[in-house]
This record gives sequence, C-alpha cells and structure tokens, in this order.
Amino acid sequence: MTLKEAVIKSLEDVGGLTNYSEVLNHIVAQKYFDFGAAKTPDLTVSASFGDFIRNGDTRVKRRNYKQNTSWQLMIRAISVLSCDCFVDNDDRQNFD
Repeated sequence: MTLKEAVIKSLEDVGGLTNYSEVLNHIVAQKYFDFGAAKTPDLTVSASFGDFIRNGDTRVKRRNYKQNTSWQLMIRAISVLSCDCFVDNDDRQNFD
C-alpha cells in the first residue's frame, strides 16, 4: 500500500474530522504503511494532505477548526455535514 492509499484508508476508518498526527498514529497502529527509518513521518503525512489539495483530489478536504487544520475524507461526509462548512480550494487561506 502506498502512503496516499494508507492516508485514505485511515480517513475512511476514522470517519470524521481528524488531523495528520492522528492519521499517522492510525497508519502505524494498523500497519498500513512502513515508514522504516524515516526521521519525520509526521511531516510526510502532513505533506501528503497538501498534495491531495494541490492536485485537486476532492476526496480530501481541509477544514479550519479553532486555529488548527483538520482533514476529512469526503466520501461519506457530504451527506453528514453541510458543504458550506468546508474551505474550498478557491477560498482557502495560504498556510505555506
């Protein structure tokens, strides 16, 4: 399984808003991806979220919540949450 597949699978498992550190912990606990001797797997997972957004992958959305950025898989979330609560690519703030 690739890292991006592991991220998507973890978001499916979580089923709600989460952050990169929770996703990392879930990936490691479920052994979805082996980071080997990586020094910064947390930053790697965080960067993969940015890749989803930059590449226009609509399965993952960024949501600002109390000054923190949370992520959510959009497969089930559309029916659960109102879309106007998400930060769209066009309206998002630049955090880089």
